[in-house]
Amino acid sequence: RLNVVAEVPQRTQQGTLGRGVTDTGVIAERDTFLDTAYRTQQGILSRSSTLGGMISQLQAAFNEPSDNGLGTALDNLFGAFGDLANDPSNGAVRVSVRQDAVQLAQQLHTLDNNISSITGTARAEFNSTIDRIDTIASQLAVLNRQIVAQGGPSHSAPDLEDQRGLLLDELGGLVDTRVLNRADG
Repeated sequence: RLNVVAEVPQRTQQGTLGRGVTDTGVIAERDTFLDTAYRTQQGILSRSSTLGGMISQLQAAFNEPSDNGLGTALDNLFGAFGDLANDPSNGAVRVSVRQDAVQLAQQLHTLDNNISSITGTARAEFNSTIDRIDTIASQLAVLNRQIVAQGGPSHSAPDLEDQRGLLLDELGGLVDTRVLNRADG
């Protein structure tokens, strides 16, 4: 926001003549309440989006409910065991039990691979987020020092304060944040 001060009017014989305004500096004008609310909601949205994405990946890995998912493979195996219990001497039923058991084992192996892949992706995203948090924290430290040094007579460096606000907004989307304004930055 541009701060302005009215100049003292010039008095002439014809009357008073206004001389306009003089700017006393630009200051950053932010509403702390709105900033806090925005950062809080941004964090909630980010967490919800991440959790929703992970749950969707896990649902796809389990492939349930479906006709060829894990539940169906278990049902088929238990059904084959029931048939084998009713006719233990039938060779075709024994082969069916073995095939259903192999099918279930393959599905469990595939499920394990899918969950391992999801876990690896989550770990990589987590590490990337930590790296970004570290970068933002370093940038904030530099900006805070610059704001204190360049504050000038009005104790304001609006461009730097705007940059800091944007970084804090981004940080709020990554982790819970609490901002304390202090004279030393």
